[in-house]
Amino acid sequence: VLNYVPVRANAAAGNPQNSFKKTAITMVQGVEIDAEGYILNTNPANGELISRVKCTTAEEIDQMVATAKAAQRDWRIAPCEERVKLLKDGLREMAASPVYEELAKLMVQEMGKPIAEAKEEMEFAVGKDDFMKILLECLQPKKFDKSTVVRTPYGVVAIMSPWNFPVDEILLLALPSLASGNTVIVKPSEVVPET
Repeated sequence: VLNYVPVRANAAAGNPQNSFKKTAITMVQGVEIDAEGYILNTNPANGELISRVKCTTAEEIDQMVATAKAAQRDWRIAPCEERVKLLKDGLREMAASPVYEELAKLMVQEMGKPIAEAKEEMEFAVGKDDFMKILLECLQPKKFDKSTVVRTPYGVVAIMSPWNFPVDEILLLALPSLASGNTVIVKPSEVVPET
């Protein structure tokens, strides 16, 4: 699990972005991790260092799980319709925020995806109205003769995201879990740790 907070060089203080010390002690999926436990997030097109992303410790993971469990107690009892509405509202806010463009640019930087494809992924990521409608229908109790099937949340769901569609895949995995009343912890790909 990775921490989402990148540590960037401060150009204004006279530290160019490539001033990080590149002393790798280990590799994960071909990605260097330095002696201080940071992923060296590099641009595949030119090899330049984008940022250092702190790897999450076991203690931090335990805290994330505890926090997610605590949040899930209230989230699970919210009506399904309310959860789906909040998720749809969140997607609309994301589409209207600067994060939308920033994520598209970050995909280009981190994975070398052409900007047109990165923007298309963002469109798919936030354009989930039909998907959310299907989710809502699937989560309703279903009657079969004298029986009724009621879906109940599991608790905390861990998502290990692939690198090739970092934004859309996370949402395709997280939205059903969240709509079902679970909470989610995401482990992004170490290849695209900021996206």
